[in-house]
Amino acid sequence: MTYQKELINKNELVERYLTENLTLKQLHDIYKVNRMWIRNVLKECGVVVSKKNKLKKFSEEHRNKISKAMKGKKYNRTTSRTDTIRKITANRKVSLHETYIDQFDDLEKFIFLSKIVSRHIKQHFNTEEKLKSFFDKFYFDKTFNVLYSVWRNSGKNPQLRPSIDHDVPLSKKGLWNIENLSFLSWFENRLKRNMTMDEWHIFKHKTQTESQLFI
Repeated sequence: MTYQKELINKNELVERYLTENLTLKQLHDIYKVNRMWIRNVLKECGVVVSKKNKLKKFSEEHRNKISKAMKGKKYNRTTSRTDTIRKITANRKVSLHETYIDQFDDLEKFIFLSKIVSRHIKQHFNTEEKLKSFFDKFYFDKTFNVLYSVWRNSGKNPQLRPSIDHDVPLSKKGLWNIENLSFLSWFENRLKRNMTMDEWHIFKHKTQTESQLFI
């Protein structure tokens, strides 16, 4: 069977390459398309294949530099800022006082986090204390800031979008408490699936799975 390129699910192709540890030749045999096209698809998704079939990833030094740059970023407090804060407080889902929100310099980042948490407020962040604990942790969180910066600098590539994850999945009796939450790129979160964070790290190590989409 020969697949038409426009009908191939690229996300599925990349996922099979990473999770099943397939080679370019094996993908060629499955989809019946040339290996250069497959390589280009992987490249589009940030998966860089070396001669040894290993993938590149962000170094810890690079992650630290990005995180440091994000934490040091300041924004001018203008009238438009005041209007933005009022719009945020007008959102009934995120009912926090203006003086609390005003302490966060990057309102765009705060709004991004508020959109994520607003989906879960009713059940899991239904008190002011719980809501504040979310913003207090993740606004300054190193991993989130690296992800957020890389995602924005990529032109907001949807596969790099910060995605909230449970270190211990709900399917394995993980909880919604703040200690069990962290951020991964959307792409990595999709691959991790129902593994615990420890299981995911072991899997990546054993299979030598790395990607520029793993931040």
